[in-house]
Amino acid sequence: MQKNSNLLIKVVLVICLGTLPGVFSGCGSTKIQKQQNKATIQYITKDNRMERILFNDGFLRSTPEMTSGTIVTNVYKGSQGMMYGKRFINGMYWAKVTTREGVTGWYSPGDKPGQEANTDLSTTQKNFSMTYPVISGISSQAEEKINKEITEYVEAFKFVAGPVGNTLQCRITYNKDDLLSILFTSGAVRNRIYKVTDVNNHAFWTNIIKYCFIPELNSDMDKVNLVAPITDLQYAMVFSLQTGDRLSYDYFIGNNSKKQDFFKKLGNLRQKGTDCFYLEPGGKLWAYFEREKGPETGRKLVDLSSLVTKKF
Repeated sequence: MQKNSNLLIKVVLVICLGTLPGVFSGCGSTKIQKQQNKATIQYITKDNRMERILFNDGFLRSTPEMTSGTIVTNVYKGSQGMMYGKRFINGMYWAKVTTREGVTGWYSPGDKPGQEANTDLSTTQKNFSMTYPVISGISSQAEEKINKEITEYVEAFKFVAGPVGNTLQCRITYNKDDLLSILFTSGAVRNRIYKVTDVNNHAFWTNIIKYCFIPELNSDMDKVNLVAPITDLQYAMVFSLQTGDRLSYDYFIGNNSKKQDFFKKLGNLRQKGTDCFYLEPGGKLWAYFEREKGPETGRKLVDLSSLVTKKF
């Protein structure tokens, strides 16, 4: 009996010395390391290299001649078109182009009052590269949710960019502790024309303005069109890697007593939802706010790190 008791004591001592720390975590000083789940990221990149024309007001025409019967639509300064080539016809430079909206016709910068008929075309051959991530390495349900959200943003981006395209860059800013943070950056699209039928299609338009900031629309010379002086395509999203759900920055800020006073100091910057934000290591949290009017119209980053109460 004494021999059996001594054997039992030795077994307990071996366990407490750390031979089986995963079973008896209370014995000894062994610490259990927290599992830092990460996602696997694959980047998809598509290049759109072509010659583009920079419009300077004027009209798009069905044929390269300036008569009232050839006008297809007007074009706005700062907007762009995809160009198939140019020709010098009847003392004027003309280009066969397709606008962002998918309208094809002939354009000449000399078509604007006050410009010389032989004014050359303003063009660019910049490569518009589009990059976005595909997520794997986590549960199939979470992957499906996250990739679906990314796809919906990319589809909204492609609708705004149209055949002309636009640069889209993507950066994973945080990928551990069951959190995934994605930041999309892109240049603004100027004077984009939207069809009234698209704007009035509630389900379609709600999805566009969820991902793309579009300020107040102006009426066009055509009653079927509306014009946005700027469309801001910058965007950000944060997900739970366990569930695949989008997170709100309120998840990290909570009921911080400083929040109300902080937001009051932002002036005319407004929130449109609380899920357009991204994380960076060290407890950094940046959120996009929006400004409808003024010289800095569009989405603006605001540092909310001082309000964060949930460590990550």
